[in-house]
Amino acid sequence: MKMWRKFSIIIFNVGLMMLSACSDDNPENPANEIEIGEESSSDGFIYSSSAHEMFDESSSSENVFSSSIEQSISSSSVTSSSMNESSSSVWYLKETFKTWYGDNLDSVVKTGISASKDVYVKGSDWFVFGDRDIGGFSQIEFPDPAVENAPYFYYNLLHKCIGLCASYVFNQEGLKETPFVGFGFYIADKASKDSLLAADVSDWGGLCLAYNSGTDLIVGLESLNQENSVLDNLPSVRLPASVGQVVNIPWGDFSSGAVSVDDAVKNLYAVKFKFVGENGDNGSFNIQSVGAYDGNCKLSVKALDSIPKEKNKVDALNEIFKEPGIQPIAPFETWYGADSVHRVDAGFDTEYDSKGKWTFSVASWKSGVYFLNGGDDWDIEGAIDLCGGVCTVFSPRAEDGNCERYINMHFSIAGYDMTKGINGEADASSMKGVCVVYTSDVPVTLRIGQAQKVWAVRDSRLDPEIQIPAKAMAGVERIRWSEFKTPPETFPPLDGELAATRMVDFDFVVYGCGSDSYEFNIMAVGPYDGCEKYEEMK
Repeated sequence: MKMWRKFSIIIFNVGLMMLSACSDDNPENPANEIEIGEESSSDGFIYSSSAHEMFDESSSSENVFSSSIEQSISSSSVTSSSMNESSSSVWYLKETFKTWYGDNLDSVVKTGISASKDVYVKGSDWFVFGDRDIGGFSQIEFPDPAVENAPYFYYNLLHKCIGLCASYVFNQEGLKETPFVGFGFYIADKASKDSLLAADVSDWGGLCLAYNSGTDLIVGLESLNQENSVLDNLPSVRLPASVGQVVNIPWGDFSSGAVSVDDAVKNLYAVKFKFVGENGDNGSFNIQSVGAYDGNCKLSVKALDSIPKEKNKVDALNEIFKEPGIQPIAPFETWYGADSVHRVDAGFDTEYDSKGKWTFSVASWKSGVYFLNGGDDWDIEGAIDLCGGVCTVFSPRAEDGNCERYINMHFSIAGYDMTKGINGEADASSMKGVCVVYTSDVPVTLRIGQAQKVWAVRDSRLDPEIQIPAKAMAGVERIRWSEFKTPPETFPPLDGELAATRMVDFDFVVYGCGSDSYEFNIMAVGPYDGCEKYEEMK
């Protein structure tokens, strides 16, 4: 690397990306389930959530439900009268469980149990859960029209589905246990801001259920029992996959877990429905009614195929990649900064002036970007002339412990027209991969940049990527397209070889923490078999 004798410091401001985060310690939801319709930290709506359910493969085949229970109240001795008071003085009102019918367009499951002496709800809305708390990335997703009109979520969802419906995809990456997703309802509204209400529901006799499901459905009974450990098996029963079925399940059909069925129903606080499957499996479900045993549950729609589902994202992604992008007219000639060439020529002939031009973006306007160019502005071309590469200093200027700010240095493969919203999607598969010569204080994440329509289908801007190590001395890294992977929390997955057939730009992303500064220099980039000049110079 050339000695940097002088440079000017220019602070480059860009639009601030606002991020919000949901707290795991929300006092109004100690059990950490997510109520349907609650706002999320990513895109304003919950599609999948952290979980309290864990599949216990060491248990018997009958006990298929296990639970991570956070106890918030003690209610070990509740009675089944119209007005009840437990040993912890949690008062509740109990009336008849009115069977919930989805086609009534009412989201509240009216169990008849309430924690309020005044105005009471007498039931609970639905909530969703998944395996994210234990390292999984399974997703549960609701139909697009319901999501797009979140203030009227319940009405739209129930109207379209004749009940509650969703699709799910199991993702076991990073997870030792069997992946799962699920949903459920509380026995009552919340007893207070820091507790949930348990009640004696033994007089229900069991449950009735009308459902469609593409996989087996596991019904679990979660209780607030003082004797429960943090990870306890729930009393449960497994129901078969069905294209339309009404069942009456007496309490006697449930298999005991860490507590007996009798103990659970005398101290019940939630009914949970759980789906488990193998990595990559997907399916759909529809719950049309639920109530007490022999509560006259009914089916309005019998065929699973007639239930509206979210648009199939896998099919939508395959449609985009059905045809490859713009074809090259010449081989990609390795770009060497030492040659003072300011643009990367990847071999594509398009009308866009932006092709091959180096540019950058940052996550926060507070961050500082300094190009070592010997001049008095942020001229990337000047930096290339001075130090034989895109030599940069990045200062995140974040709070201590914040390592989310980044700089993304990239070049367009075939160019773009921002005024028309057109990206040149280029077929770079003939490159086989990429070679890079660089130095960096920290690891660098390489990404195969995709078009916005791909981001829209995948609900993510995290394209196929791979991380290369920090290098104090300039060195070559060669990576095949097949080594690039999308992060496991994104769906559908997109492999690097397919992404390379419609590449928009190639990205070098450097993340930084706190108030530190990081230097990096991109000295050469080319096809997988390129960068040979650097090898000869060594």
